Amino acid sequence: MIGSGRGHIDFYGHVPATGHYLLGGWASEDLIDIVQAGDLALDFEDGTVAGLASGATYPRPALGGLGTGIIIFVTAADAAHGRLQSVRLGTGTSSVRIVPSPDATAADQATLQGMLGPILPHVAKSLPRLLISHLAPDLLLIRGFIDLAGTLDHTGIICGWAPTGQLGDRQVEASWVTSGQTTTTQATLILHERDGLEGRGVGLILILPFPPADPSPGKIVPTQLRFQLDGETLLLTPAQGAEWLDGARLRDTLRAMLPRLDRGDGHDRLTRLTAPRGYRGGNTLESLQDFVKLEIDDAISCPPGGLILMGWRLAHPDTIVSILLHAGPHITQIRPEHWLPIARGDEVVAIGEQHGISDPRCGFIAYIPEGHAPHATPFLEIRTKRGEVGYRDLPPPRLSGRRAIEALLNAGDFQYADLAPAFDHVLGPAITRLNQHRLARPASTATIQFGAPHPAPRCSVIVPIYRRLDHMDFQAGLLAAEPPCQDVELIYVLDDPPLRRDAENLAAVLHARHAMPITLICLAENRGFAPASNIGLNAARGHYVCLMNSDVFPQGPAWLDRLCNRLEANPLIGVIGPMLVYEDGSVQHRGMNFRRLPQFGNWFFGDHPGKGLKPEPASGLLQCPSITGACMVLRRDLATKLGGFDEGYIIGDFEDSDLCLRLQQRGLHCAVDLDERLYHLERKSQASSALRWRMNLTVYNAWLHHQRWGETLTRLDAA
Repeated sequence: MIGSGRGHIDFYGHVPATGHYLLGGWASEDLIDIVQAGDLALDFEDGTVAGLASGATYPRPALGGLGTGIIIFVTAADAAHGRLQSVRLGTGTSSVRIVPSPDATAADQATLQGMLGPILPHVAKSLPRLLISHLAPDLLLIRGFIDLAGTLDHTGIICGWAPTGQLGDRQVEASWVTSGQTTTTQATLILHERDGLEGRGVGLILILPFPPADPSPGKIVPTQLRFQLDGETLLLTPAQGAEWLDGARLRDTLRAMLPRLDRGDGHDRLTRLTAPRGYRGGNTLESLQDFVKLEIDDAISCPPGGLILMGWRLAHPDTIVSILLHAGPHITQIRPEHWLPIARGDEVVAIGEQHGISDPRCGFIAYIPEGHAPHATPFLEIRTKRGEVGYRDLPPPRLSGRRAIEALLNAGDFQYADLAPAFDHVLGPAITRLNQHRLARPASTATIQFGAPHPAPRCSVIVPIYRRLDHMDFQAGLLAAEPPCQDVELIYVLDDPPLRRDAENLAAVLHARHAMPITLICLAENRGFAPASNIGLNAARGHYVCLMNSDVFPQGPAWLDRLCNRLEANPLIGVIGPMLVYEDGSVQHRGMNFRRLPQFGNWFFGDHPGKGLKPEPASGLLQCPSITGACMVLRRDLATKLGGFDEGYIIGDFEDSDLCLRLQQRGLHCAVDLDERLYHLERKSQASSALRWRMNLTVYNAWLHHQRWGETLTRLDAA
């Protein structure tokens, strides 16, 4: 029997994940052979665990030469109960016993991991691999180093070395960490002989389909890269002096390595990546082995720094790996979600069919949000799966402003599953930018006053005019017939520059005929319903403002005065409008609700209850979620605080419900006065709505409205 002078057990515990008992302590030098291999029995208070055990030793200088540290492990599927009483090593006359020290610790797996932390590096090679994989998996890692990282043509390159591996190419799954973010992808690994290692390892080159870091903000070498190689886990970390290379420096460095690499897929990829190339103008796609045809019908500048391409492309699936826009110092890859396929005409489809390509959606709109330099000569670089590169020059941008917006919206029909991707990633953000740039220039206006304006009008009536002037004649005559017209300021905003002379002459005739002051504001360019209304709002002086379409006509006198009285009597009403009816007296508008349209992204569209029906016998105020902008009255100071109509809505749709929802955010109500009825010819003041671009423009406005108010309307719909 062994006493305390020949050994002790300091800690012990069961590792259920691997089915082992693990013990740690010390033993005198003469017991080392028995400790390292032999039969073992663990005597507990409530039973014995016996089996074939193994062990390992490690230095414990604090023992002062009495012995050495020991780790013993034995297979045991289940843990025994009670405290450990002794450990019996060997059998028969060679059996020896070691007892736990007075303060021996019975530890669970987590505690064992902490206690074994400083010991395992000394004994890991002697312990079962399964046990180490659970207690200290990092000890199984083969550690290497990263010398450099960088990108070539949006392909990531990492070079380094590790003390393992057979020469050649492999496909591995690599995970890297950069700026605290982990990314995993398939990579090509090239292992090669490398000077200076002197048999200590092999050189590594990893080719990644995506760069290991965003090269624009910091060009950061990954802090960690991990992958499996021949059953081992390799962990690479940056060596001292590791650096980021790109462009010519990285290309030259890799080109110098090529002679030392064995031929294979990896070698071929590096050869193509490092091959000298350059754009010399023109279209070189016909020189490619694969059939690729790409034509650009229009290039549209999309400030700031964006570009829109419209055209058609013919190629077999998976032939094209990437399309990059070069513009001065910028190189930008066109992302798949920013590429919108659209149907093209028979002549384009026929060209494709000659080459076995039958997809009618070979047209496209491509949106590149950034990377375009307006004064550079842009071109496209097309890379194929063979590694070949072709170039396509671009025409100079010829469309801008409203013409560019119309061209985009006239390109295709978008419904159901196609709608949200088209507007979320391409049409929506592109048109928003174009419209913002279109309206960024201050509006140029000319104001002509016909007659002396009222010194302090109670209400300003603001009417945008576009395309048709004949409504102006009838409307002004009916407004002049109002008894309180002396308190009304009538402002016409002409949003159609070619009609300026006719509008001026008509306004002069109307003033002379009706003896009513008229303010005519003429815009130098068409800006749309919301901007034109806001220009009129900025010129208005009335306590109230009436925003009105030119095709809305009063039925009788004093309607405007009574609507203002409603607002004056109830400060909680933010905006009020009359009931609008068609020529036959049926309802056109008596308040607006919202409903989803599945064919249009399941977005919310305005819904007019009772439209086309005979009016119900109701009177008084009807509160509703929204009212139409064809005729709405609100306090001028409130309209000014709101900024008028939101000019993000183009031409005229949804700006009225947007304004109403902003009022409700302020705790104010929207109402229709059922006692007041005006005629509305509905959209007679606009061009035909049958045009494709006009329909898609309504869809764009619905998309913008849904982006801003979708969650709010969903809550209202569920209430």
